[in-house]
Amino acid sequence: MAKADGARRTQEERSAASRKKLSQAAFELIRDHGYASFRVASVAKAAGGSQGRPLHHFPNKEAIAATWKLS
Repeated sequence: MAKADGARRTQEERSAASRKKLSQAAFELIRDHGYASFRVASVAKAAGGSQGRPLHHFPNKEAIAATWKLS
């Protein structure tokens, strides 16, 4: 996706947007279903990406869950 001025977003910007989307998906899943049923695969599906994407950006499910607490 391009910026408003037509320039392509940097890799850092794309990664930040991906982490934000994953964090939001994790928040919604935990809010709706509780931490006990929270799965990395569910985050990937809710965020609309591959199953490996969450673990590319975060080392484990605890780190994914912690991101929304820090926001």
